Amino acid sequence: MKDSSPPGLPRLLAAGITTLATLTAAIVGAPAVLAAPVDTVLPVPVAGNTLSFQYATWMGICQGRVIARTDTATPGLTYFRMETGCTGTVHWRNLTTGAAGDAEVRASNSPQSPPPAAAATGSGVLVATITLGIPYSTTFWPGMGMWTVP
Repeated sequence: MKDSSPPGLPRLLAAGITTLATLTAAIVGAPAVLAAPVDTVLPVPVAGNTLSFQYATWMGICQGRVIARTDTATPGLTYFRMETGCTGTVHWRNLTTGAAGDAEVRASNSPQSPPPAAAATGSGVLVATITLGIPYSTTFWPGMGMWTVP
C-alpha cells in the first residue's frame, strides 16, 4: 500500500505534537503565584435548642454546619464560622502533630457578624466536633468534620 499523504505531513504533525506537549508542560509546571483561601464545609451539622429568657416559654432550634477556612498565606491557622445564626465551640485535634484545642465559632450570616478569629491549629490533618455554645443551650447532635491545614 502506498501512503497517499503529502510528503512533509508526518514531520509537520510530529513538530505540532512536540510544540503542544512543550507548551502544556510549561503551563502545568508553572508555580501558582497565590492560592485562594480554601473553605471546607464540615459535613455533619450541629443541632440543638436554645432557651430565650426574653420569651420565657420559647425554645429555638439551632442547627448549622461549620466552615473551616485555611489559606496558604497563613499556614497553620484555621478560621471558623457558622453558616447559620448559631454560635458554638469547635473542639479540634491535629492528627499530624497531636495538638488539640477549642475555638469559638460565630454566625456569619449577617453584615454585623464579627470576622472569624484565627485558631492556631498547626499544619496537618485535623478533625473536630462542634457543640452549641449559647448559654442555656443543649446540643442534640454534635457537628463533625475533617480538613487539611497547609
